[in-house]
Amino acid sequence: VAGAGGGSGGLGGDVGGAGGCDAACVAAGGTCVDGWCVLDCQGAGGQACDLVCPAAMPCRMLCTSDDSCTGLSCPPDMPCDISCQGQGSCPSPVSCDEADVCTITCDDGACMNVECSTSVNTCTIDCEGGSCSVVTCEAGECTIRCGQGSCGAAVYCHAYNTCDVQCDDACAQTVEATGDAENWITCNAQIDTACPTVLCAGGACGVSCTGDACHDINCAGACSCSTSCLDPPGTGGAVQPASARGFAV
Repeated sequence: VAGAGGGSGGLGGDVGGAGGCDAACVAAGGTCVDGWCVLDCQGAGGQACDLVCPAAMPCRMLCTSDDSCTGLSCPPDMPCDISCQGQGSCPSPVSCDEADVCTITCDDGACMNVECSTSVNTCTIDCEGGSCSVVTCEAGECTIRCGQGSCGAAVYCHAYNTCDVQCDDACAQTVEATGDAENWITCNAQIDTACPTVLCAGGACGVSCTGDACHDINCAGACSCSTSCLDPPGTGGAVQPASARGFAV
């Protein structure tokens, strides 16, 4: 793996050294830490990394410098963590296609397009520090969190179960949540634009907008969308105040 180092990015030491680590992880250029194969690409010498996780074990991929990771591949049916830190550290699309549970973290200007596919059961996408452009999640359970200045293009949550989208001075364009069971969209605009256009459809919908967020709300779900419309499954059809879901009101 070009440019991949044996370090674990502060996640702890090698468990038992090479003798205590799965040979497939070592062969992939990784280090075993607490049962996870950790692949750490620091872009040493300007070299980029194509990180390929070994099969049949949880995998964590760390990309910590400019243009360090140009290819990322999660293990099938296993947990997978992808962490991109630093301006342009993951210039290619960051995609979780085969993992069972996937977490993607982008910070400090990292990542362009980010996506989780329908083959993933649970996906969490965290974008901070002006990271991420287009964000798409089609997993079973999708959680998308965008911090200030992040998710500058569209956010699409098309989960086949539940969507939870949170934009805090972020999400400068359209936000869509179309989960089959339920959808939650929280938008807060105190400093930057947040969620100028919101589409909530599919199952039950809850939308909370504070500050100057959400200029255009379109709802086609189980209840009409407003800043206090919350009608989640299991509540007996009672419309709850936004505070019951933890939304700021």
